[in-house]
Amino acid sequence: MTNQPLSVQILADFSKPHIVKMAEMIAANEQLFAQMYGFLGSSDNTLSWRTAWVCTELCKKRPEWFVPHRADLVNKIVKQNIHPGTRRLLLNVLLALPDEKPINVSLLNYCLDHMFSHEVPIAEQSVCIKLAYRLCLQEPELLNEFFMIVDDAAPHVSAPAVLCAIKNIKKKQV
Repeated sequence: MTNQPLSVQILADFSKPHIVKMAEMIAANEQLFAQMYGFLGSSDNTLSWRTAWVCTELCKKRPEWFVPHRADLVNKIVKQNIHPGTRRLLLNVLLALPDEKPINVSLLNYCLDHMFSHEVPIAEQSVCIKLAYRLCLQEPELLNEFFMIVDDAAPHVSAPAVLCAIKNIKKKQV
């Protein structure tokens, strides 16, 4: 793009076309990935949030680059106090990655605990529902527990995004 530092380029514009362009640039140059990935830990919330957004786009093109970082991504989500927008985007990155055996129990617990939590934004709740379902699919004995939690909470849910996630998961129920 330009000769400016990567962090400045990421922060240059707040638009989807810009983020997609950044992801394309990084996808074409693997050396930029490590530098960009390091920005996820930035104390600058804007930089880490925009970097997470770039990660969601980059993961569509290069999911294999994120697989070795799966444990770190889970750690950032579960144990670190990060911006809710950054956390939601990182959950989306994990959702885009291929399944892992055995499942990450701390990630599953996080998702189950936050699917209907009023302490997290609605968008994060819906991603937690999708991710918890994907994780439970890998361990069929957990599916009954997952659907019991969903069935218990569903009557008390009014947010359209969460209701839509429930409806889409229920369509897949065997």
